[in-house]
Amino acid sequence: MTTNRLLIALILLVGLGIGLPEFLSRRSVPNDPESRARRNTDGTTVINIDGMPAQGADEAKVAVIEFSDYECPYCARYATTVFPDLKNQFISAGKVRYVFANFPLPNHRNAKLLAGAAICAGQQSAYWKMHDELFGNRPKTLEELLDLGKQAGLQMQPFSQCLGEDRPITERIQMDQQIAREFQISGTPSFVLGSIDAQGRVVAEDIIVGAQPLPAFESAITRLLNR
Repeated sequence: MTTNRLLIALILLVGLGIGLPEFLSRRSVPNDPESRARRNTDGTTVINIDGMPAQGADEAKVAVIEFSDYECPYCARYATTVFPDLKNQFISAGKVRYVFANFPLPNHRNAKLLAGAAICAGQQSAYWKMHDELFGNRPKTLEELLDLGKQAGLQMQPFSQCLGEDRPITERIQMDQQIAREFQISGTPSFVLGSIDAQGRVVAEDIIVGAQPLPAFESAITRLLNR
């Protein structure tokens, strides 16, 4: 029923000539004190990305937030084909701040464990190294995951201990999922793009759904950079 209502709403948006950025600004986002996604008085939706895994220059004017699942084959395809070019062209060039949000799908039984591995590696300043290892090697067992930790040069005792502590991992994932719900994201990979305001928050302006080719990202990012 929810999917049908969303589809009808999108059809109406097209018929009324309302674009996605305007749709995002009109959505009712609850101002829950615990929510990382909040609606401003001017109708824009902003996302607090403090503490989320990110790379790229702090002074970048545009942000891309990826909602992803480490067991998702489409996410792996994006991460190993499109993302490296995106990184070279925009992230390493200081134009884009790139943020990762965990969105493990319930039908992927190892997705939460894999997300936890990246979160735990992040405690040793190795989030993105583990991110690349997870998507590049697609581990399926705990033993394979621990081997990746060794390959990434992690201290194994704190890494293993972190993996066994469910609560902090669950809380981190739930915070990311909360943001996804505000934008009605249900599949991976999905991306929220926007400008970065003076407080370092992301002002949501566009959404890309699916493992789209590089030109789709180039077009959306360039549009934001040229504003």
